[in-house]
Amino acid sequence: MVILDGKGKKLITGDGPEGNIGCPVSTGERAHFIEMLQKTRNLLDESQMAIITAQLQLFADKIAASRKR
Repeated sequence: MVILDGKGKKLITGDGPEGNIGCPVSTGERAHFIEMLQKTRNLLDESQMAIITAQLQLFADKIAASRKR
């Protein structure tokens, strides 16, 4: 995963401290994804960032619940 600027220049990648985050499910992966957005956002405000963070947590909770079955 990579976030580019309008000219195609790489701004940040999904390579976090624990490796490539892929689909951000674990706590570290989600933290890196949110960091990616925080560092590169132009139009996302704090309330939108809170929604994204909450939705990622809900997604991670669903994945965790499905793995317990």
